[in-house]
Amino acid sequence: MIFDDLRAIQLRYGFLPKVELEGLSQRTLTPLYQLHSVASFYPHFRLAPPAKAEIRVCADMSCHLNGACELRTELQRRFAGCRPEEVQIRDVSCLGRCDHAPAISINDEILSEASAASAEQMALRALRGEEVAEPHPERARVECKADPYGDGDDKKYDVLRRLVESRAWDDVLAQLKAADLRGMGGAGFPTSMKWDLVRKQRDPVKYVVCNADESEPGTIKDRFIMTHLPHLVIEGMIIAGVVTGAKRGILYIRHEYAIEEEIIGGEIRRCYRLGLLGKGILSSDL
Repeated sequence: MIFDDLRAIQLRYGFLPKVELEGLSQRTLTPLYQLHSVASFYPHFRLAPPAKAEIRVCADMSCHLNGACELRTELQRRFAGCRPEEVQIRDVSCLGRCDHAPAISINDEILSEASAASAEQMALRALRGEEVAEPHPERARVECKADPYGDGDDKKYDVLRRLVESRAWDDVLAQLKAADLRGMGGAGFPTSMKWDLVRKQRDPVKYVVCNADESEPGTIKDRFIMTHLPHLVIEGMIIAGVVTGAKRGILYIRHEYAIEEEIIGGEIRRCYRLGLLGKGILSSDL
């Protein structure tokens, strides 16, 4: 995918050099203006070399109410003597850490519950060319009443296993309708109707798309679910695919959720090892 190619280039160079975009355009037969359109739309892509310490202060609601403006002002004071190519400080929209405000990112590494002192130390490491990222803490086990499987891995994906064995697709749609499950995007569209419409489509090419972007200010529910209940996300997508006849799944995750991307990616790889994803899942013809 073009997005992945752009991401790989930026990870290598820190930005998107013109010569690399031209090469990508030639290799993929994608017009150069389309690559520029994608690169300019997403704020984390850079078309010019970044400063050594690129500090982005979240300016959305939760961080604003927890001192983000004062934090930005203090950082501007502390780095007032630096050149633009050394330090750049600016506001950004929600970083997805509303429960740990104020949040900032330095060279795309997020610092939660940031103070002027902790942000300064992180920026100084960037200026010295050192590793900016702090070690990620071990994920604490959280007891979630929403998880029907509880602790342990032995029963996870049991609903999917029973569904593949029974092939009771109509029962799933009936249960979705009885539960009045609806989409969370604002329109409240009935999930059972959506799945049924897709299932009845004759086109063999179908997709299950999970939107994990949650870019609305103050919204962090998806991050919690992906962190602590990744198996439910993946199982839900597989069940949707089995019922509707979709063969491909796409989980759209925001740039700021790098840790959650690792967790979800690990769960997907685990599902492949267990035979829950791929061709002929669970030794079936699905």
